Amino acid sequence: MSSLTIDSLFGVKGRVAVVTGGNSGLGFMIASGLVMNGAKVYLVALPSEPIDKKVTELNELGKESGGSAHG
Repeated sequence: MSSLTIDSLFGVKGRVAVVTGGNSGLGFMIASGLVMNGAKVYLVALPSEPIDKKVTELNELGKESGGSAHG
């Protein structure tokens, strides 16, 4: 039987996620949580200019956990 710890059930470290609307609002908050917990996150949103700035912000948040963001 596998472990039933919170990390094994709901952990995102090393997982890949796509967040639509990740350059603002709720999408950015979700992306932040994923990156801070070690996920590799791809942001998809229009227009593309703000994504670059948000990717930089998210990568700063993910330094400790190993999470990363990409546009």
